[in-house]
Amino acid sequence: MSNSFSIDFVSAPFSGHLHPLLDLATQLQTQGSLKMRFISTPSATHDINVCGFQLHTILEDREDTIREIAHGNRQIGSHPLRLLRQLKSNISMMDQLVIELRELWKSRRPDLVVVDFAVPVAGLLAQSLGIAWWTALSAPSVFETRDCIPAYLGGWKPTTGPLGELRNWMGRTIIRTFKRCAMLTFAKTLHRLGIRSAYAADGYEFIYSRQQVLVHGPIEFEFPGTWPSWVRFIGPQRTCPSLVHQTPPYVNGKRHVLISLGTHVSWAKERAIQLVKTVSQKMPELEFHFTRGNHNNPNYQQAGNFHEIPYIPYQQYIDRYALSINHAGTGILFACLRSGLPILAWPQDFDQFDNTARLTYHGLGLRCRPQLDLMINDLRTLLDDAHMRNSSKRMAQTIASYDAAKIVLQLIAKQFGYDHQ
Repeated sequence: MSNSFSIDFVSAPFSGHLHPLLDLATQLQTQGSLKMRFISTPSATHDINVCGFQLHTILEDREDTIREIAHGNRQIGSHPLRLLRQLKSNISMMDQLVIELRELWKSRRPDLVVVDFAVPVAGLLAQSLGIAWWTALSAPSVFETRDCIPAYLGGWKPTTGPLGELRNWMGRTIIRTFKRCAMLTFAKTLHRLGIRSAYAADGYEFIYSRQQVLVHGPIEFEFPGTWPSWVRFIGPQRTCPSLVHQTPPYVNGKRHVLISLGTHVSWAKERAIQLVKTVSQKMPELEFHFTRGNHNNPNYQQAGNFHEIPYIPYQQYIDRYALSINHAGTGILFACLRSGLPILAWPQDFDQFDNTARLTYHGLGLRCRPQLDLMINDLRTLLDDAHMRNSSKRMAQTIASYDAAKIVLQLIAKQFGYDHQ
């Protein structure tokens, strides 16, 4: 085989989807003669350019729709009508996406397409064109196995006995029924896009590659269960682009708390700011840094030991913090776990409740109880609980043992015979 191998990464522009792929590509670019290109919308331009990769932009006239999907003004949760509306908005762009990708791959055909799980039609198109397709999954909890604890039901944990088995069976039935109903609702459009059913003959969801699913996370963080042979855990992301920012104000001799609700769920941030600001007044021994995750907003505000900071690249500064209050999005969640940082998880939407369930199940943090006295008690517990800190350190050691580039190169060599040496 040729000593050159080309990979196209197709991703939504949001950091929780894009950054794990950027991290993987950054690790791979030091290995051999891989040719890598990113395909995303214009809003991903800065992050991709900072990492030094070529970008081909798609859906240039649909950024407003994409932004509305991600930054809606209320929680989606398990609400079926809101979920369907979100799905409808996604589907509305997919015809255009397929047309643009088909033209692109006619002019330059990659050896492999790695597709973020949020845009599965890109993978299905590649498959129809005879191009190898792998799925990249940054939200492990949403993958349905035959014995899984169902996701999107508020954050269920494992339970034993017949009643537990019955509960899990009912939960899986609810989730599968909803997905099949959604398939029927949009059947004509989905068939045209290559999605012929919600589930394939093997019982797994149709939208995932059967060649390989790369899971950005450690399997040790998941609940006990059985995963298909084509799912491979490669560990969580290690880095993300560091945008222009001011260094957060650190006070010598004091412990600091990092607070983040991510780049989405704007509807929840004002409520969180008010509560944490009140908590900070009761805990003057700590410094609280609340990041809005928006580097385009220059406003910095301070009220005593509470700091509202537009943007903190937490991968760069996370070792400066004693603990984190966050929404349990996989980006900051795994960054904290990689550094052995205990977490007070405050889930807001999407898979965050399921991530929180795993966090507390493994003794790596607590679920936030958003009341003044309860939050103060939980923060003090996290600061002083030696057992939880030891559990966090052990998970950090486990995560450090993952080598995503090595794993992926071995998979490429096995499937394609590519020697990167």
